Amino acid sequence: MVAIVAIVAIVAIVIIKIYNKSDNTEYDFCEKKWHEDREHRYFLVKNMINKNFLIGLSKKQVALLLGDEFNGMYSDVWTYYVGRKPGVFVLGKSKIYIFFNEENKVKSIKY
Repeated sequence: MVAIVAIVAIVAIVIIKIYNKSDNTEYDFCEKKWHEDREHRYFLVKNMINKNFLIGLSKKQVALLLGDEFNGMYSDVWTYYVGRKPGVFVLGKSKIYIFFNEENKVKSIKY
């Protein structure tokens, strides 16, 4: 009986992991998609981060590209909503955090 429960638990864990990764598609950044489909921005984020797409941009350039979304020009950390990534046990809404250096240029992004 314990062996059956263990096997079922292992199979369930594998299925959950596969399901959580099944929607892990990456798309090239598209400004139009970013602005039109807030709930699915997470598809664009991975590519944006992997290609260092925003690194070195000024706050003004980021605001023009991604919108301001109530981010203040005097803040060194900006937040953007990227939707709720699908998956089992994936809770909460996802955001990215854009960090600026002393020269007001993007130094890093955290997802």
